[in-house]
Amino acid sequence: MEKQEKKNIIRPKQVRIYLKLALIRKVNQVILGTSLCLFVSLVIFSAISHPTLIFWPDILLTVMFWLFLGFLFAYSFTDDPVRLIKPGIPVVGNVIFIVMIYLLSMWYYFNFANILPIAYAISLILFIALCVGAGITLVANAYNLIFRFKYRKQNLSLFKAYRSGKIKTVLIIGLLLLGIPFAIMAIPGVLQIPITIEPKNYQAEIAFWGGYGRINSTIGQELNEHGATVVFCCFENVSEPGPGRTAFVNTITGYNNSYPNMSIYLSVVGYPGAFVWDGNTQNVIDYAKVLISVIQEQNLTTVKGLAFDIEGPYVHLIQDVDASPNRERHDQAMDLWYDFFNWTDFNAPEVELLAINYVESAVDVFDGDYDLHYMRRFSFLDLDTNALDEYAPMSYRCWYGGEPPYGGTTDDPLIGYLDGGPYWIYTELSLLAEALDTKFGNHDKMGIYLGITNCTCYTAASQGFDNLVRDALIAKHFGVKRITIFLLTTVIENGYSMGGVFDSYGSDFLDRFNDSINGAGSTQPFQISYKPKFNIFLTFGHVDYFCYDTYASLNSFIGIIYVCLLFVGNGVVAYYGWKRIKAKVETTKSF
Repeated sequence: MEKQEKKNIIRPKQVRIYLKLALIRKVNQVILGTSLCLFVSLVIFSAISHPTLIFWPDILLTVMFWLFLGFLFAYSFTDDPVRLIKPGIPVVGNVIFIVMIYLLSMWYYFNFANILPIAYAISLILFIALCVGAGITLVANAYNLIFRFKYRKQNLSLFKAYRSGKIKTVLIIGLLLLGIPFAIMAIPGVLQIPITIEPKNYQAEIAFWGGYGRINSTIGQELNEHGATVVFCCFENVSEPGPGRTAFVNTITGYNNSYPNMSIYLSVVGYPGAFVWDGNTQNVIDYAKVLISVIQEQNLTTVKGLAFDIEGPYVHLIQDVDASPNRERHDQAMDLWYDFFNWTDFNAPEVELLAINYVESAVDVFDGDYDLHYMRRFSFLDLDTNALDEYAPMSYRCWYGGEPPYGGTTDDPLIGYLDGGPYWIYTELSLLAEALDTKFGNHDKMGIYLGITNCTCYTAASQGFDNLVRDALIAKHFGVKRITIFLLTTVIENGYSMGGVFDSYGSDFLDRFNDSINGAGSTQPFQISYKPKFNIFLTFGHVDYFCYDTYASLNSFIGIIYVCLLFVGNGVVAYYGWKRIKAKVETTKSF
């Protein structure tokens, strides 16, 4: 008996180790708690502060999920410091926030150190702290294995010394009350919230992206018959007289003569960086002027205007130029655009100018700071002008994925869940319409790009044509005058086939599509239903867009004060938590 009691004696060395492990966990509790409180508050603020711009189920699911995370991570710090499961939860939390902060502010594509230095400094400090917190917790957890195995018999009472009592019970109840309803409501089809779509009565113009030099007589005759529009990219370099310009003029002249009812827009290439961004604005404008002069001199009457694919650059294509966001460069680019618009008003008033971008940009209109435009390096809705003739978002609901070359379909569970359905197209256009109404008083110039054809939800093998028609009718609900489809002709990318509409849906595609969206019965109302779409930053719907904008607002003195208060508050909570552990260990009767 005496020998057994001796084995159960808790020795001072064991107590010191136990308390050190508890203290190490409390260090990470301060780090993780600060990050958690920051993101929970930013996400919830972003969600609930825009009730008319974000559909309420997306707000509800986002708030429930982040409150659940808050309860989960708080619960992970409420039990014995040497338990293995709960200390593992904070490590996962550390990794989640490390990834989020990196993608938000430090990844080369979105790095905003030059334009939001305070927000970047906060991000960098949190990033380093979270890495340190994850490291020390991993080390502590590894040591826990040794500690528990070595002293498991002696320390039964020591392991029971720390009891969280009522706090633990409250957190468990909170997890159940949030987690169970959230898990049920996040299942597609559970929240049956109908939305009535009423396509307006007008003839929508049908347009396509791509196909330069690849339009055969069958496709050309179809386009000509329906007076369709094509946006050409990837044509010859016409900046100087020579073989390239001659070939371009001959091709377009051929289209002029063979398909006079077809309208053409030319996508202006962005060099360097492939797309149009604030670092190549002068080059883009210079090239646009050359294209306009060629169009006028050669009397290319089917060419109605220019299109600008406004996106962040492909950084790997840029050499000897700093491609990171830069506020001064962006402001200079805006001035260049204003000069160009004045030039076209005088020299080419007949040329239409189309802007292609993302709905995400719309968020900046509502607070007016346009920080997302600076961060993404493009000028779109921040331009105070009425010179652009179309604002068209790339609302690519469908993307290639799954088994090459055609990818999977929405029958695949993962692809089906990630697809936002027609509801996502509805909310995309709803948000952009609100932004254009706010800025211009109407959304008459709103366009849309639907795609990618024959991929996932638009695949010809599984209701793809019907899905495309339904999404186009949703665009007509908002009065979109020109509906552009990506793509006209098939392109192979990364081993996947992005199917051209005629290759995918048949040679009579345009006849059937036009009849479906412009013909008899096309104005009949129909209903779509809410479908949850989970985003990379753990939000639903368009909450992600507003979270980016809210996060950028940390770039202020108030942002510093707020993060400091969160750090101090979590430090106080962790300190008294550790003191409580220490006091309970010291009063354990078996010690």
